[in-house]
Amino acid sequence: MAVHTRGFGGLTVLGVLVVCGGVCGPAALCHGQVASALLREGQLLGAETVTALNNTAVNHVGGYAVTVNTAGTGTLSHAWGNLGGGPGAILRSEGIFGAFTQTAYETFFGIGTSSVCYGPTCSRGTQTGLDCVWVNDTPIAVESDGHPLIFGQFWSFASRPGVTSNGTAWFAGGVRLTSTGATSNRGLFTGGTDGNSVVLLGGTTVPGYIEPLSMTLSQAFNFRVSGDGNHYVTDVVLTAPAATQSGVVLDGSAAMAGGSVVRQGTVVPVSVGGNGTEAYANFDFFGITDAGDWMVTGDTNLATTTLDEIVMINGQIVMREGAVIGADTIQGDIEGAYMNNNGDWAAIWDIAANTREALIVNGQVVLRETDLVDWNGDGTADAGHALTDFTGISSLTLSDRAAGFVNAYFIADIITPTGTLESFFRLPVFVGFETGDTNCDGVLNAADCEAFQLALIDLPAYEAAHPGCSADINGDDVVDSFDIEAFCGVTGLTCDLCGGPECPCNWDGVDGLNSTDFFAFLDDFFDGDADFNNSGTTNSDDFFEYLDCFFDGCAG
Repeated sequence: MAVHTRGFGGLTVLGVLVVCGGVCGPAALCHGQVASALLREGQLLGAETVTALNNTAVNHVGGYAVTVNTAGTGTLSHAWGNLGGGPGAILRSEGIFGAFTQTAYETFFGIGTSSVCYGPTCSRGTQTGLDCVWVNDTPIAVESDGHPLIFGQFWSFASRPGVTSNGTAWFAGGVRLTSTGATSNRGLFTGGTDGNSVVLLGGTTVPGYIEPLSMTLSQAFNFRVSGDGNHYVTDVVLTAPAATQSGVVLDGSAAMAGGSVVRQGTVVPVSVGGNGTEAYANFDFFGITDAGDWMVTGDTNLATTTLDEIVMINGQIVMREGAVIGADTIQGDIEGAYMNNNGDWAAIWDIAANTREALIVNGQVVLRETDLVDWNGDGTADAGHALTDFTGISSLTLSDRAAGFVNAYFIADIITPTGTLESFFRLPVFVGFETGDTNCDGVLNAADCEAFQLALIDLPAYEAAHPGCSADINGDDVVDSFDIEAFCGVTGLTCDLCGGPECPCNWDGVDGLNSTDFFAFLDDFFDGDADFNNSGTTNSDDFFEYLDCFFDGCAG
């Protein structure tokens, strides 16, 4: 099996090997994966029949969802899925909530740990067609209502809703001077759990850009916010000529790459992957993590249009149109892209001279149009059921890692024996384990300390208990005390192994327990000044008791 690694933002990401449309991980996990239909056009939801599937969403606890339309007793909008990752069911349906009657959902939405943030069209009394953003049963922004922070102005629209893990809504919106007038300004807003805020607003100037944000053109329609709500990245429109008006804002300032602002018309620095003359042309999809790692896709003004589409991670181009991936050559537009909280990224990108689309995860093709899919949900590809088109406006999302895998969720049209039908799919993809995840359970926690300590004391026992995992944290092909400092640094864990103020074998008293403590102890030991057990003299008992403490991670 061939595995490639790529590092960014302190994270190492393992690619995947495509095998007959599936993926292959380490020997213990190597098996073909197939895209399985979770919800299909024509399927019954209660007494209603699914007529359309729209956009997808994920949260950071394994949850997933899709917006769906049904027909039966009427035409209804729903959010369907499971916030905890279990079997799917209806999460929300349009209905009557207090004074409001919801009549349709915008396709864009988001899910938190226990919340759904969505954009229904509402009626209230004699008012109809009101543009709204809600979280669960609570309206956050309602067209014609007064803005909670901008005195004397009213909501004119609220769109593209997303949500943080704790249920705070983020959305693009507009305000106006009267309750029924024209939109006078636009921006990025929040509301709900963490309160209301104006994140960006037309007419204000963002650090790094000279011109203010436009008040007449849409702002932040492609924003992404981290699960913890501490970071965001978005497109903006500046009050500038059309050739230079599009920009990218990262956490309140102009995004930078290679020392230059990321902005339409700005030359892409050679140091980040530009050719020295090409300039940014437009920006499409965004992503950001709790750690602040960010992604933007778009294209440049490169005259060779078969090379101009790019994916940029943390200000570095990691893939561009024209790249060859195995037998596939990327050529065409990015139709969707997403980055999860671990920094894994996915894109739906054209291949085969712009005649076929493929799903790419961390730079590897994992699914192509014409590949067979699992239509009946049994985990096996079904003959006569081939993917013919990835659909939706923003229908691709990617779960966080769990046990080395991510789940790609997307909407696609499938050729079936009875015609072309749309479906909501999940595709598991093996991407590998984060450095420091020594027990390979997909999370960094105290259990990794225990596994790492076992590796230091008894490597064969560790390998038997955690097959396919690695405790060689510093990458020198040896598991020894030199890995301790790297382990503590990359994981940020505070277990005993990483030392602390009461750790007796943290000999130099700084930076936690690492190899420098061991060698400092040896220096003192041979100088006769290492009375570890406080017996009044330095002897072999001190040496062996120190070793016990060191390899136990200060447990003794």
